[in-house]
Amino acid sequence: MNTNIRKLFALFIIISLITGCTQSIFTTKDNDTLLHTLSSDLYRGRMIGTEGNILAEQKLVDIFKTIRLEPYDGKSYLYEYEQTYYPLDKQKITMMIMFNNEKSYRLKYGKDFLEKIPIANFDMECPVISNINELPDKDVFILVDGMQVDDFELTKIMDLENIKAVLFKTDVLRRNIRVWPKSKPFFQLEPSIYDKLVNASNSKAHIKVEMTEEKIRANNVIGKITGNGNKEALIISAHFDHVGWAGDTIYNGALDNASGIYAITELAKRLKKYSENHLFPRDIYICAFNGEETGLNGSKSFVEYIKQKYDKVVAINLDTIGLKGGKVFDIVGNQHVSGMLIESIAKYLNDRDIRCNILYTNNLVSDHIAFSDAHIPALTIGEQDISYIHTEKDTIDIIDIQRINRLVNELFEYIITE
Repeated sequence: MNTNIRKLFALFIIISLITGCTQSIFTTKDNDTLLHTLSSDLYRGRMIGTEGNILAEQKLVDIFKTIRLEPYDGKSYLYEYEQTYYPLDKQKITMMIMFNNEKSYRLKYGKDFLEKIPIANFDMECPVISNINELPDKDVFILVDGMQVDDFELTKIMDLENIKAVLFKTDVLRRNIRVWPKSKPFFQLEPSIYDKLVNASNSKAHIKVEMTEEKIRANNVIGKITGNGNKEALIISAHFDHVGWAGDTIYNGALDNASGIYAITELAKRLKKYSENHLFPRDIYICAFNGEETGLNGSKSFVEYIKQKYDKVVAINLDTIGLKGGKVFDIVGNQHVSGMLIESIAKYLNDRDIRCNILYTNNLVSDHIAFSDAHIPALTIGEQDISYIHTEKDTIDIIDIQRINRLVNELFEYIITE
């Protein structure tokens, strides 16, 4: 290598290092880092009220500052609201199973069993039966094979007075944290535990649940791009909370919903840059909502704020996008309130070879519901296949960043042209 070539090569390396240091935080490599970070064990499932949730909140504030979004109210990115929650470090959830030979086993929470419908308090020991047609007069827990019972049959079983809890066989334990105070106890069982109980005679179970309700001041993270008019607003949102942990199992929530958070931050970056030369005809809010998993708490609070400020609001929510091997996105919302918006985006995406299916149901429960319940047009875009969510398999390994990027590209074009 001659001297001139060496000098040119050295100059190239220096320029590369300088430009690399001054790049946006949203390079392809760093996108991957953002997803890894939010879905890492350090964040411990980002459940509302936990340290991991607060870490995620702080991370998002830093990102919004880097993008140079305006604080939503001109002062802060943090939209504070109050909600109830059940501290994980104060929960006591146990299940003992006992057989007629007096052997007893303490099941491992998060591995052997898990709530399907969480309740706050329960303490009872009952015989375990498996045949609904031989229901005794006394109180019992009933075993139900999730592969063989449909929702209608299950509802009938739950309604029977002397059935005090349902023990539900499932191949994958799915974590839910929204507490239903008036519900009957409903627990998932790992198949080998279920089989032991089905094949045993005179088995019993003792289930104990102690959960303490507390009030918490929580935060959404919200930035703004001011437009040319102050009567209309576009909301672009995703939720950053997830379901925490159970026992030794952490639910990282890469698909649900670190994926949506990555997408809205990438959209925010592009929209902010575009706005420097093209003033939007309406204000745009970039909303990272909290408390979605506990009942849409953050978005419900924000709706009360935003509907007072504008004559017209439209909301696009992203939840569980970018699954490896994913083929179809569902676009979900209320037909009466949001039908025109849903059909417009579905047509736009399908015309550009991003396959979408319209669902006018609440099969995908997400923050769009808080808006549509207030008669604000809103939708959620999410994967049709949601079998991984709320399971320990929802990790960065199932994420296809390029699939997210394709959707982001087309949503950006839709927003600036449609």
